[in-house]
Parts: sequence; structure tokens; C-alpha cells
Amino acid sequence: MVMEYAATGNKEVIEGIARRMAEEAMRTRGLEIREIRSVAVQHRVEKMACVAAAVILYSDI
Repeated sequence: MVMEYAATGNKEVIEGIARRMAEEAMRTRGLEIREIRSVAVQHRVEKMACVAAAVILYSDI
């Protein structure tokens, strides 16, 4: 599950919002949360900026 949230403000607060969004999405789908990994970045745009989100799905089956 990849959740993205963009806003101005403190990155810790915004990361918390995105984590809660992921938790709610998992609960809504009836899925068990084994682990949540998240990274928040904060950047002051001077000319241009870009952010990418990715997830790697792996199964050893």
C-alpha cells in the first residue's frame, strides 16, 4: 500500500497523516498490518522540485 500526502507544514505531522491513511486503507480492506515503513522529506522549492514514491513487492513463494 502506498499512500502519498502533500501539504505545507511540519514533515513529522504530515508523515503521521500518511501513516494513518495507510492504516485505515488496510483496515478497510480487512488486511493485517505486519509492518509499516515510511520516509518523509521536507524541501523548500527554489526553482523546481520532484518527489517519487515507490514500493517493491516481493514474495518468496
